[in-house]
Amino acid sequence: MDSLTNFWERLLAAIPIVKRWRRSSFYRSHLRSLEQTLEAHPFRKKHFSIQSLTLDQHQVHPDTEISVGGTVLDATTFVYLFSVFNGSDCFSEETNSTGVDGAPPGSYVCISNTAIIGAGHENRVGLYRHRKHTDLTINALHIDHIFLAPQMRGKGLGGIMFGLCALAAFSIGVDRITLLAAGGQGFNQIYYGYKIWPRYGFDAPLHTNERSLAQFSTCLTVQDLIAIDSNWWEVHGSQREMDFDLTPHSRSWKILLDYIRAIP
Repeated sequence: MDSLTNFWERLLAAIPIVKRWRRSSFYRSHLRSLEQTLEAHPFRKKHFSIQSLTLDQHQVHPDTEISVGGTVLDATTFVYLFSVFNGSDCFSEETNSTGVDGAPPGSYVCISNTAIIGAGHENRVGLYRHRKHTDLTINALHIDHIFLAPQMRGKGLGGIMFGLCALAAFSIGVDRITLLAAGGQGFNQIYYGYKIWPRYGFDAPLHTNERSLAQFSTCLTVQDLIAIDSNWWEVHGSQREMDFDLTPHSRSWKILLDYIRAIP
């Protein structure tokens, strides 16, 4: 019995090592080139180069270290992870309760930027511990609210912004990114996240009425449906919680990598 116990203890102890190896290998084979592409993009240089930023009324410099929920980040990782544009004013927020739109308790950064986000809007992104994990490690990122001013849309900025976010999340060991993809049939038409976020690799289970349609009877998720008829989803899709799977070789990564490659 002791030898069996020791075996399982050694096996459990090895899991984090194997996980780190898989992530490191995937970074070298798939994400390093993505990182280089994003770093060289004009939008990265123009909007995410750590210029004129404040956090809790303190200036953020390239050599500033920032702690969010106990996770210590360098300034570049902070800017990429929380999608902090140059010229933004940010404040940190710890919450123990679920938000109105289902945002989980966690450590959030709220970002204001009239020129890029727009007046009257505040982006909000946070680190939290996903409910399916039994340990106390922060292992997920939640995008509670992301908005771009009308003049900033349709140029590829959203894809560059999320690509940097996903890379930063992966680099600190986060397993998933969650959000409410708003808008669509039966919901507020000012929002269109339901059709934008799947383009970046987000996915969610289909509703029963969607699976009941003959052409989608074999589909289980939004991405399954889009693979068959993306136009149907653009017109008839609707709001729901979605996840981006950050684990190596996930479907989410494949979709995002293809999307970024297509950005001019």
